[in-house]
Amino acid sequence: MSTRHVTHTKNATQHPGLVDVVPKKKRRTAAEVAAERQAKLDAKEEKECAKGAGIKCVAEYEKKQAEKDASTD
Repeated sequence: MSTRHVTHTKNATQHPGLVDVVPKKKRRTAAEVAAERQAKLDAKEEKECAKGAGIKCVAEYEKKQAEKDASTD
């Protein structure tokens, strides 16, 4: 008892192979990946440096305020 396989009517005019025709996104080279990684690292270090400078500035201001308060007492 073999049953005959019949294509579903909806699939009779479909072209499933066309999905693969779309070119895939090109992969990045190792040099491009390394350059992007280095750029992110540089940006992170710059951000940390700016944050540290801001903290230092606030600390100096608070120290001056404390000295001013101590001298007025």
